[in-house]
Amino acid sequence: MVSGRLTQCHSYLLQGKAYSKVCQILTSSGLAPNTPETWQLLEQKHPKGTPPIQPNSSVTPISVPPDFDIISMLRSFPKLNAAGPSGMRVQHLLDAASVPLPTPISTSLRHIINVLAAGKAPQGLAIFLSGASLTALSKNKPNRPSDIHPNIAVGEVLRRITSKCLCHLIRVRAADFFQPLQLGVACPQGGEKIVHHFQSCIEEHCSDKDFVVLKVDMTNAFNLVSRQAVLDNCAQHFPDGLRGVTASTHSYGTNWGYSPHRAGLSSHLGVGSGWGQESSRTRPADILVTNWDNGISAAFNVTVASPLNSSTITEVSMYSGAAARAAELRKHTQNDSKCAELSWKCIPLAVECYGAWGLEALKAFSQVATRLAIRGNTSKSMALTDLFGRLSHSLIRANARAILSHSYSQLMQQVDELCV
Repeated sequence: MVSGRLTQCHSYLLQGKAYSKVCQILTSSGLAPNTPETWQLLEQKHPKGTPPIQPNSSVTPISVPPDFDIISMLRSFPKLNAAGPSGMRVQHLLDAASVPLPTPISTSLRHIINVLAAGKAPQGLAIFLSGASLTALSKNKPNRPSDIHPNIAVGEVLRRITSKCLCHLIRVRAADFFQPLQLGVACPQGGEKIVHHFQSCIEEHCSDKDFVVLKVDMTNAFNLVSRQAVLDNCAQHFPDGLRGVTASTHSYGTNWGYSPHRAGLSSHLGVGSGWGQESSRTRPADILVTNWDNGISAAFNVTVASPLNSSTITEVSMYSGAAARAAELRKHTQNDSKCAELSWKCIPLAVECYGAWGLEALKAFSQVATRLAIRGNTSKSMALTDLFGRLSHSLIRANARAILSHSYSQLMQQVDELCV
């Protein structure tokens, strides 16, 4: 088993795939056994139910306008995004977008998305477009109930793209409706917000004897939530998206193919194959510091630039720090609008691979040193020297790892040692 994983890791590294994927392979507990018991447990997680009654709506369905940047939506999918039942991947569409075609792929995709959003796709295709490839994982997890197999459902790419585009179009209305009671829909970096707000709440009420935190979790929520409630609320609050949601949830029985048995598993309840479950890989904050400046949180975004890059080589020859400054401007272009929506201040921490920091990073470090000096009862110069010493040490180690990663044989030896 270990030998097979190492072979797969070797293959992935040769293909230049992300190290995170390799780490997942090394730490995975594997697939569930191909047995009737596994199939029975999966059926229990997808119980039968009555079909919902379709609400009526005369509102014109939402549609993707001609100037909508669909290619950016494709690029926002995580790398190595898995394929659905048809085998199509997001990367296939991105590759097609880079090839000259009589009709651009973005135009064809926009037409398909609008057909799906209007609920005009043939009814016979619904179980395939809204279906998913179901993979049962091993239950050898310490915190999992012994009688339940975790499973991963990978939906059809066209449906996922439609979901992402339409959710992007209604994100402002969705935020007005859902916030501040929840941080999961139309709330970028919702997880980070929960952590930081929870930490602030704990600090504020830690001495209050009546302060209590209640955490509630729902078992098998995606597969048990009422589709009727979803459709009714969508008809009331987002009527222009009702037809797309109706087609996505399907009236009765979404096909979830479980490949080891070459069989179909119908999902009659829940919205696990429905809208809004694609996460974006864009992160405006690698480090979020609350109350950084006059109550405004700072979104620190770390980036490393090379002075030898051909796009900045001319500027680098004219003045020092040009590569870092170019990286700062690039981060502002990518993240300023996102940070503005969240009332954050975007602060790029750009450093050149030879050690030169950008001007915005130097200013931020100066502020950090001031606070460290006050807390540590020392001078600002001493705090700043210590801070830069730690940063330089981290940069040197990162450069060493980057150089080492180019040596395939040494890297494979380290992987082998980890798996012994």
